[in-house]
Amino acid sequence: MKRIILLLLMCCGMSLFATAQQIPVNPKFGAVSDAEVDLQTYPADTSAAILLLYGKQDITIELDNQGGFVKTIRTHHRWKVLKESGKDELDYEIFRSTRSGENELVGDIRVVTYNREDDKIVQHKMSKKFVFDEKYTDNVNRVTFAPENIKVGSVVEVSFLFRTPSIQIGRIYFQEDYPVNRTDVEVAYAEYFNYTMLQLGDCHVDYDRDNSVQTINFGRGDVMSYNLWVQKFTAVDLPALKEEPFSYCPEHFRSSVNFELHSFFVPGVVQKNYNSSWPEVDHLIAESNLLHYCTTRMKDIEPIRNAMEGKESETEKIAAVRNYLVEKGKWDKNVRLIPKSGKSLLKDGKGDTADLNALVASALNTLGYKAEPVLVKFRTHGPLVQYQISTDQFDAFILKITCPNGEEHLLDAARSDAYIDILDPKYQVSEARLIHHDGTGEWLDLPARLPKNAVTESVQFQFREDGTLGGSVRVRAEGNDAYQIRRNYHSFDTPEAWIEDTEQDEKITISEMILEDPDGYHPDAVIRYDFETDQHLGDDYLYINVFLSKFHSETAFQREERFLPVDFPYKNKISYRVSFLIPDGYEIESLPQSEQVVCGALDGKSFYATLQSMSRGNQFTMIYQVVRNATLVPKEEYAAMREYWEYLARIEKSNLILKKKQ
Repeated sequence: MKRIILLLLMCCGMSLFATAQQIPVNPKFGAVSDAEVDLQTYPADTSAAILLLYGKQDITIELDNQGGFVKTIRTHHRWKVLKESGKDELDYEIFRSTRSGENELVGDIRVVTYNREDDKIVQHKMSKKFVFDEKYTDNVNRVTFAPENIKVGSVVEVSFLFRTPSIQIGRIYFQEDYPVNRTDVEVAYAEYFNYTMLQLGDCHVDYDRDNSVQTINFGRGDVMSYNLWVQKFTAVDLPALKEEPFSYCPEHFRSSVNFELHSFFVPGVVQKNYNSSWPEVDHLIAESNLLHYCTTRMKDIEPIRNAMEGKESETEKIAAVRNYLVEKGKWDKNVRLIPKSGKSLLKDGKGDTADLNALVASALNTLGYKAEPVLVKFRTHGPLVQYQISTDQFDAFILKITCPNGEEHLLDAARSDAYIDILDPKYQVSEARLIHHDGTGEWLDLPARLPKNAVTESVQFQFREDGTLGGSVRVRAEGNDAYQIRRNYHSFDTPEAWIEDTEQDEKITISEMILEDPDGYHPDAVIRYDFETDQHLGDDYLYINVFLSKFHSETAFQREERFLPVDFPYKNKISYRVSFLIPDGYEIESLPQSEQVVCGALDGKSFYATLQSMSRGNQFTMIYQVVRNATLVPKEEYAAMREYWEYLARIEKSNLILKKKQ
């Protein structure tokens, strides 16, 4: 189904008391009421395009008659289509593995649409011929289907079964990006498994537990009985959670429950503990190819040592090693945690992030540096939960490099738009796991180890001889601001497309624009261009917007209420400087007001801006600075953040007004 995602984090208590949903429903498939069909709008959210009237998910992990374990998921959805756009939200897409030994199954698909026609409720059953099970990739098929005769006002009911030889349960969401009237979840598993259970989200969820006895017949009179532990959850009247600006992982904050396998025990057969402590996770990583390939000594090291000659600083030396190896093995744009061997990468001429970082680590360790892997869970996948101990928490790794002189640096070797101590924002997490060469580990706060980010933009305005207002611009960026500029540049197919995009953003015409050495590996980025506007001399009053760049979008925080913390990509400082020679025959009528603005969020210490406007003779100058010393603003302080942001957006619309001299 087409989804977006969102909400708020908190480990919330689970209640044993039932709650009545806003719209009463009969959970039985087909028991659709007149009230459900005739429902015109959902009072709790009149903007909703669809409403989940009822959702049911039964997840069971039990023994099969071959002595293995199988997970069965039975899903039942009852939808109400409230708006035209909701009709497109009910296309189902399910992926199943066709790999030998897995043999995943999607079956028992039932889809019925209920419509009011001639004062009767008419059922339209989806034909089986509209279920498509097609190859998607090697070892993966995609099963798709969609309801028939759907229109605004329809109630659509869907049920299906998914079966897989898996003992993982994972995360189950009660809350989605559409409103939920009621949802029931039942998780049942054989007594041989021990799962840790973590509930996230602010919404109230009723909880109960039970158990039953299961019997399995293996044939020839061989019968086995075991306990089935059952966890039951019910949630009602869950609000929709819309996507909000400056949010890396909205789904992390949705009301949900996560099951992590802790141990597995069958008396007399097998006993296995999973991730019981972070030192154990460190040990598992240390025994994997990840640490092995990072510490493997590189045999043909002399060409790399020669590439370092003449480099004065340690960052330049590290960059030389990285550049030499990346030329031999390009990044294939894939992100992985466990690398292949360096021989494999050099043979193929390309590799993923893990391959490239491991190869660079191998070279640096051979050269007398200490390069250690740092495991990262991306910000786009939510904050790392320390008490949910698992190797599965991590998505990729970067390198912590200790130089012979004691300097320490961070490096993601794959990204050519970045540099030493410049990381993609999704890597900038406060809890990353450093794995030492001896197999021990510790936590690192990556943003605290990164240098400052800054961008300085200088603009010179002037009226040309033909009376056209134009000028020149120079932008210099450091750190992550430089990375963002280079990444934006390379996102366009041609430099001309990049220039055209800038023209549209700033509402100017650009005659010449360059990014200095766009394909080089640098800690900074410099842009230069000349421009002209559609303004001309001649009018009695000239209104000149001296802000070519708008650093604060007027549409970013339009909503009065926020359901997620505001999560900025990184800390930075913006400096915008303007100089303007007032043309002969004109004088300043008014100029942007000098002021200092402080955001009340986070005790008023993390966000502030200053604007200084000055005129002397026929010279106008303006200096605008914005400082962001924090990245995370709790939703409770959103109002102050919003007020501050909107104030800066208004400042950036300020005009310098000139009038003709009398």
